[in-house]
Amino acid sequence: MEKGASPEGSPFEKSDREIARIMIKLLTNYWSYFTKNEEVNSDGMRLLASALRYAKGAAPQVRRALRESIRRPTLHNVLRVCESLGLDMSYICRLVSMAELGEIYGYGDYSLTAPCQQ
Repeated sequence: MEKGASPEGSPFEKSDREIARIMIKLLTNYWSYFTKNEEVNSDGMRLLASALRYAKGAAPQVRRALRESIRRPTLHNVLRVCESLGLDMSYICRLVSMAELGEIYGYGDYSLTAPCQQ
């Protein structure tokens, strides 16, 4: 075992997993946490703030994306956090498109945001 190596895996794993859980919750409950303009509402900002608590232990690219999503709380920036976490983007994009089409309590027809466009 190399010096400093840990058998538990990445030191970022627990924080990244908690942030991922929060992002999935945010997207699954799209109608509760986003406005019609695809911006995070006040309840969604509380969730992002709870994700921020785990940011100290997260990977640098996740911290950067999370900081940007707090500054500009849009669906596009939330998707960038998911992308930086290494989540399955096909699952995330399916979830968002179902919400946008109204199948998960969505608001109506909106264009898919950039990380989900093919």
